[in-house]
Amino acid sequence: MKNLNRNTRNIYTRLIITYMLVLIGIIVAMECYIIANFHKEARFNDLENMKSMNQDVYEYLEETASIAEDIHHSLYLNRQQLQDVLWLLDLSLEEYYNKKLGYYTDNKGVDFMGVNSFMSEAISRYANIKNIALISIKNSVMHKYEVDGSLRNAVYELQRDMLNEKTLVIDDSIIFQKIIQDPSTFKTIGYIQVAFDKSGSAKFEKRYNKVKMLVYLDSGEILYATEQKRFQDVASIVENGNFEASYGVKYYRQHKKDINYITYIDNKEFGIIPIADYIMFVLVGLLLLFIGSNIVNWRLRKLTTRLNKILAAMEKAMEGDLNIQLEVGHEDELDIISEYFNEMCCNLDSYIQKSYIAQIEQKTAEMQALQSQINPHFLYNTLEAIRMQAICNDDKEVGKMLYGLAVVFRSQIKEDNIITLAKEVYYCKKYVELFEFRYKNKFKFVLNFPEIYIQVPIIKFIIQPIIENYFVHGIRLEDENNILSINIYEAEDDLIIEIKDNGKGMPESQIIEKLNEMKQEGNSRGSIGLLNVHRRMVATYGNDYGLGIRQNNPNGLIVTIKIPFRGESNV
Repeated sequence: MKNLNRNTRNIYTRLIITYMLVLIGIIVAMECYIIANFHKEARFNDLENMKSMNQDVYEYLEETASIAEDIHHSLYLNRQQLQDVLWLLDLSLEEYYNKKLGYYTDNKGVDFMGVNSFMSEAISRYANIKNIALISIKNSVMHKYEVDGSLRNAVYELQRDMLNEKTLVIDDSIIFQKIIQDPSTFKTIGYIQVAFDKSGSAKFEKRYNKVKMLVYLDSGEILYATEQKRFQDVASIVENGNFEASYGVKYYRQHKKDINYITYIDNKEFGIIPIADYIMFVLVGLLLLFIGSNIVNWRLRKLTTRLNKILAAMEKAMEGDLNIQLEVGHEDELDIISEYFNEMCCNLDSYIQKSYIAQIEQKTAEMQALQSQINPHFLYNTLEAIRMQAICNDDKEVGKMLYGLAVVFRSQIKEDNIITLAKEVYYCKKYVELFEFRYKNKFKFVLNFPEIYIQVPIIKFIIQPIIENYFVHGIRLEDENNILSINIYEAEDDLIIEIKDNGKGMPESQIIEKLNEMKQEGNSRGSIGLLNVHRRMVATYGNDYGLGIRQNNPNGLIVTIKIPFRGESNV
């Protein structure tokens, strides 16, 4: 016998390899999808950071420009302060101090709100101011007020391109220059310059990490750049649309007034996922693979365990143990196999029991029918010798009787257990012929046998015992109108053989007793009559088939034989 369990290892190996490949494929596809989405999200975030930083820088410079404007505007709000500034810008330092001393003397020491107080208040009000300078056009002198309160005076040569209000970049400062005019003459006598430290924009670089910044004037002068030395002739490059290609960056630009704001990220850093995220993806993928492989392994082991149980049960069934039953309860394909296996074992066991019982019943019927001290073969040969002698003596009637009896004996001796319905009917006719010689003109035999049923297989000796029962117990010898008929017809998927007579019949109570006796299990004894025939049929065809008995009004009985009709596969 083959070892079936070894095949489960092959199935398990193939399934685990298949499922693992599928699982790895799914995890890799999922990782690629997640990484692609992270790249997309990173690019989106980088672009948003560039926009946000660009806006923050713009707002910061607007704020500084607004502060410079506020300081310039507040200069004209205090007449005393404005007058002091005008003296400082229009007069030499010596004249300025004499003028200021005379004013102080004339006003008898009243507090004088001059340029010093104005500068001190402005610097203290705005924390991000680096210094404030007043420039005299007439004297070419700059008076610079530092945040620590010190004052530095220096010669300052105004260039032609610096005679208007504008934004300047000098060293590390961003300077907003405003014109100072004498309100009485509207003559420009100087400028006020409010300086802010360029490093004030650097705080945004820390906030936005890899985003870098470039701020320049329309003239091309750079106000602030994260990488000052990197950019040359930036204005023309931007205007020509070659900024990305020239510097290898992704950038965002906005233009306000005369200032251009550009935030950018190098291409090699744009949309890049940090290495820590890649490590996290790998670890998560390995974790999912570990969990998935364990789940798959657990499920497959459970599956192969159930499969091993089925194979073990099959091996027991092959060894002859048909009482084995498999557990059913998971409601899957293996449960269907288990359920069919259980049903097959039950049906097979039932079939074996029926076949075994049928054989026993058949052999018992044959033995009881032929039980005699005379050997059946010897009896058959003797009858044949007597028949031939009767024919030689010209006694044809005796010859015919002996021939009919010999046919009946030969069918019992030589035929198989399964014969055609035509042969069964033929033997019955020969049996009836014996009684026609004995009871001449006492009965009439009618046979209604359609030709389509002649090849229907049937177990032998199921009609003859019923006919014999009629001649032994049912025929009315005192009358000559006895009728015995056999009718064969279909009823749904069954074939009905109806044996009907108008003989003595049987009381209803006796019919019920006989039917109850046929329903009980056990072997019949004493004859091959109705009970034996019924039990052989049940053993062969099942409990739905066998004999039926009912009264034939006004006289006699109707015995029905019910067999399955399935073409040529009845038994």
